Amino acid sequence: MWRAAWTAGCITLAIHVLTAMHYEHGWSHAAALRHTAKQTLKVAGIDWGGGLYFNYGLLLLWTADVCLLWIGCKRPIRLRKPVRRLNEWACAFIVLNATVVFGPSWWLVVAAAFGISGFVLWRRERSSARSAPGQ
Repeated sequence: MWRAAWTAGCITLAIHVLTAMHYEHGWSHAAALRHTAKQTLKVAGIDWGGGLYFNYGLLLLWTADVCLLWIGCKRPIRLRKPVRRLNEWACAFIVLNATVVFGPSWWLVVAAAFGISGFVLWRRERSSARSAPGQ
């Protein structure tokens, strides 16, 4: 079930990127870069469109992670752990920017709740991994 949900999330991101490129930017990377720079300047005071590359990178990374997940042989599973970790951090970075920087102010409360929850889960996972037998 979780594999299908993870795959659906990746597909949703791909649909987001494709529809934004089609309907908002006319398949022009330059237009998307200008739009991102304009939004970043408006919200953060920085005239920089490089955040667009983070979206592209996340899509590539998440797609690689989903492919490794569905292949299921031993080597890709070992490769998948660092890819998954990097993907999780990239997702957190994108979500943080989407909510705190570009979202409405009330999203800050939601982002804080998710951030605290994620930190607690991460700490719990680390402490249980350290105390597992045979470690």
